[in-house]
Amino acid sequence: METRPRNWSDLLVWCCSLLLAAGLLLFASKSSPLFPLNDWVDANTLLTAGKSLMQGQVLYRDVFDHKGPYIYLAYGLGWLVWHQDPTGGFSGVWVLEVLCFTVFLRCAWHTVALYAGTAWATLGLPVLAVLVLHSASFTHGGSAEELILPLMAASLLGLVRVHRQGVLQAGSWRFFLLGGAFAGFAFLSKYSWLGFWLGGAAVVAGLLVQQRAWARLGAGLCWAALGVVLVVLPWLLYFGAHGAMHAFIEAYFSINLGAYADKEQRTAGVVLANMAASMRQNPALAALVLVGVLGPLWVPGHARGGWQRLVFVLPCAGLLLSVYGGGKTYVYYFFVFSVFAPLGLAVMGLSLQQRWQVPQRMALVGGCVLAAMGVLGTALWHPNAALRQVRAQDMVQYRFAALVRQAQEQSVLNYLGLDMGLHTVLGTLPSVRFFVLNNIHHQANPLLLDAQRRYVRDAETEFVVVRGLAGMSEADLAGTGLLERYQRVATQDQVFENIAFTYMLFQRNAQPGLSPAPTAGR
Repeated sequence: METRPRNWSDLLVWCCSLLLAAGLLLFASKSSPLFPLNDWVDANTLLTAGKSLMQGQVLYRDVFDHKGPYIYLAYGLGWLVWHQDPTGGFSGVWVLEVLCFTVFLRCAWHTVALYAGTAWATLGLPVLAVLVLHSASFTHGGSAEELILPLMAASLLGLVRVHRQGVLQAGSWRFFLLGGAFAGFAFLSKYSWLGFWLGGAAVVAGLLVQQRAWARLGAGLCWAALGVVLVVLPWLLYFGAHGAMHAFIEAYFSINLGAYADKEQRTAGVVLANMAASMRQNPALAALVLVGVLGPLWVPGHARGGWQRLVFVLPCAGLLLSVYGGGKTYVYYFFVFSVFAPLGLAVMGLSLQQRWQVPQRMALVGGCVLAAMGVLGTALWHPNAALRQVRAQDMVQYRFAALVRQAQEQSVLNYLGLDMGLHTVLGTLPSVRFFVLNNIHHQANPLLLDAQRRYVRDAETEFVVVRGLAGMSEADLAGTGLLERYQRVATQDQVFENIAFTYMLFQRNAQPGLSPAPTAGR
């Protein structure tokens, strides 16, 4: 059995991974050029902040959101790549998604090949890709979890080599430097992912201590620290140079650790319940993850000693605690656990290949057939497929944007919610700092809602867009101050995540550039 790929074949693995990622995401991600728009409020918020960064506005100081700066940088780069299309930059985000998923698939192929051989890796890769992208945790496409997945996959591949070859053979300076750099990226993206690297670091340190490799342990710590510094220091210099260090610390640390976290739900019972709920939402993916994390405990010849048995268990346990330990859960949280799915495929392949030896040529043909079937099935039956049939001109974002473009000033406030896509379609930047209202309780941090109320009271933006459950009327907005300074110019109903919503567009009374428009979709 050939367990390690030849060097020349890695280029073929890269090419096949790229084609598979592009083919599947073309039909699965709402960021794809085949979709009229990615209507996910989270993705639009990230795109607006990333676009603002690319055009000179300072994160947190000029535009407020509470994710890490590397996520906005990634979205900003995606916007730079391809923002001349009607989706306002999401096609560039799709390119970024393709590249990230390509790296994940390449690392996944090597992970399976190291255990079960290249034939099974080739056959299993399309199945794995389809399973991950059809899981409930994939949601709309463009999640921050997709952006960190390739870094996790590369780190896991290093742990796989540690598991197979031993820490002294696999733990090179590059292993520690990249591990530290990737952890630094996670730290300044969404630090609820750090448990993965902390668990991996504990295992590697335990193995080195067990072997009394003190020199290697010291050198490894230095290389890992250097990796962290290399990716964290540029942002510290950026915020320091723009006088935004206080805004950065307030938004990314104070609010996330204080106001955003649900302290009352941080009990062990709630955390375990959230974990179980996520697994029930993603049963096939969860099963593969469990097989991948626990299966290697019984892989012959690769689980000698206590620390060796924990090579995958501790990173997974650390990730579970850091992701769900805040007391909150959203369906897309579980997507990062896809990093362990290749291990499940490897364990299954190791068991099957003992009974059935697959020739390389047959595996290649079979992999191509499975990939083609996966792309076709995704095109026809992916949960996001319905949006591809919607015409852009029928969507609330494009209809409202057409009305906004008739006014001399096109400033927009997303009132009482996240970014609904008007900035994306219009190609505009926020004119106020709190351009959206994040999912943060007013009692925990009144700054956000109070600022938005002040914007409305002072009529600081020409337009205000509001979204509520279907049937919302102006009476529901009484007492917000909106009706005193603004008049409604459009109303439309639209379904999002299988829930009917009512969208309202208001224009300030002082400069009535538009006459009230007839309501739509009622």
